[in-house]
Formats: sequence, C-alpha cells, structure tokens
Amino acid sequence: MFDGNIDRSFVTTYYKRKFNPTRAAEQDITIGDVAHALSLICRANGHLKIFFSVAQHSINCALEARERGHSEKIQLHCLLHDASEAYIGDVITPLKIQLNAYKDYENALQATVLKALDVETPDEEEAAIIKEIDSCMLYHEFKLLHGDLLFKKEPEMHISIAEDEVPHSQIEAQFIQLYRELKTY
Repeated sequence: MFDGNIDRSFVTTYYKRKFNPTRAAEQDITIGDVAHALSLICRANGHLKIFFSVAQHSINCALEARERGHSEKIQLHCLLHDASEAYIGDVITPLKIQLNAYKDYENALQATVLKALDVETPDEEEAAIIKEIDSCMLYHEFKLLHGDLLFKKEPEMHISIAEDEVPHSQIEAQFIQLYRELKTY
C-alpha cells in the first residue's frame, strides 16, 4: 500500500541518475540522458504537424553552424544550447518570457550541464551567434511544420529541414554521434 512517504526531491533519469532539479549536481548529468530526453521532447509543446524533437532542432542548429563555417566550439554549443531542457522540460517561449526566476534557473542549470560535460561557456559574441542560429531554426521549423511565419523578414538558412517524422532512437544516436565529433575542439 502506498503510504506517501517517498522522496520527491529528485527524478530518476533514463540512465538511473537521481537528479535533483533544485540542487543540480554535475555527477548526475550525462550526455546519454541529455540526448535521450531531448529526443523525446516535442518542440512547440507538440503543436506541430509531426513530432519534431528538441534534439532534432539542436542537431539542425549545429549543422547550420557548420554550413555557415563556424568553429566546432560554436557547433557544439548550438547542439547543446537547450541541454538543460533534458532535465526541466521545454517551456514555451511566451510563458518563459514571463517567468524571470525560471529563466535564471534555466541559465544556471545550463551552466551546470556545460560544466558537467566539460564544455566551455560561450563568450558574448559566440552566444549572439548561437542565438541567431537558434532563431533562424525556430523561424524555418515553424514555417515548415506549422505554416506560421514568426518574423517579418525570413532569415537565411543554409541547410534543409526534414519534413518527415524521424524515430527518436535515430535522433538520439545522431545527437550523440555529433556530440562526440564536436567534443574534440
């Protein structure tokens, strides 16, 4: 019989780490958990024509950075720019804008994830490039998968986005493979 006396201070990750979202510890963060969780989280809270994961978006950002000739460091940061969402979910932008404390927490968790994965924090110039690529992908993903134009001016894109649904296991493997390729910078 359930007595209600369970420890609810943590979530057990796919790779069996006990992750406490209010006290994130580097040893509880793995690239496997990041790739797995992001491959199962749908962009736009599921309001798209097909299932399109945060991991797919992140892969596209990294590939766009590569196509634009950016460094492997920028490409890796594009791949990992939403890594904190593997642990706290993908809060939709209109709500996130209103939740300053949440954004602060998300930024702190993102820094912890990067430290756990031994990835340098991007400087301001790099962060601006990553944000611009993220916004470009947002525009083109919504145009393709929702039929919505989010900005008045269409940003230039150098890759194409797959219109077909891709199995999450394939996306997870691609995310990890790309991470391993880029982690050598």
